[in-house]
Amino acid sequence: MMNDRKRQVIAVAKELFIENGVITTSVQDIITAAKISKGTFYNYFPSKSACLIAIIEQGNDETSLRRREILSGQDPSDKKILARQISIHLLVHREHNLIPIFQAIHYSDDQDLKTAVKRYQFEELAWLTRRLVDVYGKESATAAPDCAVMLYGIIQFLMHIRKNWSKKNFEPTDIIDFAIRRTDALMADMVQTKDTFLEQDIFLKARKSKIHYTKSELIGQMKAFISSIKGQVAPESNQLIQFMMDEMQAESPRISIIESVNRSFREMYSHTEYGHEAKELSAKIWAYIDTMK
Repeated sequence: MMNDRKRQVIAVAKELFIENGVITTSVQDIITAAKISKGTFYNYFPSKSACLIAIIEQGNDETSLRRREILSGQDPSDKKILARQISIHLLVHREHNLIPIFQAIHYSDDQDLKTAVKRYQFEELAWLTRRLVDVYGKESATAAPDCAVMLYGIIQFLMHIRKNWSKKNFEPTDIIDFAIRRTDALMADMVQTKDTFLEQDIFLKARKSKIHYTKSELIGQMKAFISSIKGQVAPESNQLIQFMMDEMQAESPRISIIESVNRSFREMYSHTEYGHEAKELSAKIWAYIDTMK
């Protein structure tokens, strides 16, 4: 898991990037504000760009985690669930003040940053393509990549129009619902006519969660979390994570129950000093759950 010091440096850097701008903020500015040595900074990040990418990565990890929680125990074909998941992307960007950072990167000449943003956009489209197949059925697989791009584009450009020119008072959720309704018609027509543009497997190369640890190692991390908070919180607070450990080690783990408990576990610690550690551990548990299916 990420250590507290590195997490603090990322938080300080993000504040500086937002207040002073990405281009004008230097590594030295971050070092001074975070009260660390130059060696410590470069031990965490090989460059300022790498620090920026870590900030963006945090937002993407948060989006993935919360989307996964929304879907837990729900019907994957429910369009309302899809709409909620899409809105999380916008909500996290607003909560983490990522919008001005993305805007600065758009006008930057730094190719590493541009490559990172393109990769995340690609992964977003890959996720949306998979979810559209969940919603519209396997027969929509050939049209799903095109519809994902068009749905994504409708939302992005209507958000831009809303911000800059429209006098109509509407919320981002209104835009998402409208875009999904338009996708209904697009998908039906494209499935019927077989009129598609993009190849069906275009997004298959998107990065997938890679598990770099075994079940025993994950259990070890869960035990370490309990040890780290021992004596700091009420004993019953550990019951959720202990239950998940027991269930994961059972002969026939009940995945749906682990999913439900995992969300409760993260939420229990979300407003405590252990919130970051609980979130990172919860994300690892979600990733492991996916390997159990």
